[in-house]
Amino acid sequence: MKRITRRLKGRALEAFLTRAIESDIESHGGTRASAGRLAAALSREIAIARVRRDVEGRFWQRRAARENGATPDAATAPPATDATPSIEPPPAEPSASPEPAFDPYEVSLVPLFQKDGVDAVRAALDRVDGVDQLRKMARAQQLALPADIRRGEVTPNAVREAILISIERRIADRKAAAS
Repeated sequence: MKRITRRLKGRALEAFLTRAIESDIESHGGTRASAGRLAAALSREIAIARVRRDVEGRFWQRRAARENGATPDAATAPPATDATPSIEPPPAEPSASPEPAFDPYEVSLVPLFQKDGVDAVRAALDRVDGVDQLRKMARAQQLALPADIRRGEVTPNAVREAILISIERRIADRKAAAS
């Protein structure tokens, strides 16, 4: 399998950065000296870089074409862009649901139980809407629920109570194992 990247470090990295910066900075009115200083500063901060082999070749081709007075062909020319790059992020796509996705790890139930007690866990579970979200939270936090609670039609309160019982059992098992 042919490698498509090349690992650069040290002088090779500095040379690559110099070529890359020179190819862009001269078109914007900068000098080779400023490109060299910028490349040296970057190479002190960057330890190792992986570069696609075709990218490295394009810099050599553009530089050779510039030095010969010719313009690089369309295959090696950089893509046409505005003179000033836009810093603004692209507009966000309208999402189907305005509500954020449910995060089952938002509250760590076992540490909350140990630190603040049953009432704090009940309050956290009351903020979760829906049986599916409660089941997802229990599964994500590895809380064992009875089979009839994991499947079938149950009320959110029944799932909340099963989660509390599972938390109490886990803590009791931990204490028993530690003694």
